[in-house]
Amino acid sequence: MKRVLIMGCPGAGKAKLAVRLGRISELDVYHIKDDRFSQHRTEDEKTAWKEAVKKIVDKDSWIIEGTQSISYKLRIQRADTVLFISEKPFNCLKNFIKRSLRKKMAKNRDRLRLSCDMFKKILAYRKIMRPMIEDLIEKNKTHLNVEFFNCDADIDTYLQNIETEYSKKK
Repeated sequence: MKRVLIMGCPGAGKAKLAVRLGRISELDVYHIKDDRFSQHRTEDEKTAWKEAVKKIVDKDSWIIEGTQSISYKLRIQRADTVLFISEKPFNCLKNFIKRSLRKKMAKNRDRLRLSCDMFKKILAYRKIMRPMIEDLIEKNKTHLNVEFFNCDADIDTYLQNIETEYSKKK
């Protein structure tokens, strides 16, 4: 496990999993946010962003999380492991709202990401994005180790096993 791609709906817990796995594995963690490339961005900006992501993906090891679909194919082709969090849409929505409000309350420099577009994206994720992701996984399954998580307990068990595995190597 050297190149890990964490996927799932906004609010599913990808960043939390990435940080926890990064601590255990000592791999660098990269957060790729979708809202940087909304429909209002130019093609030149999207191309520049894809090139920036490619520089990360070309590294020997990494953990990447995020929902930025314009670079899914690029990321999955280089990954050796995909961790997919399959959280219920309303839980994702609740988590997304809580996180956005917490950041706003902390006066985080990130803008408040609450919008009707994000709510629609979260609620439609299983119908629109998940089939696309499953297709990409299927097309690349020969070189991927894929894990699906349905709840936090699944993630905790996985991380405990990884931690045990890594401590044996040391």
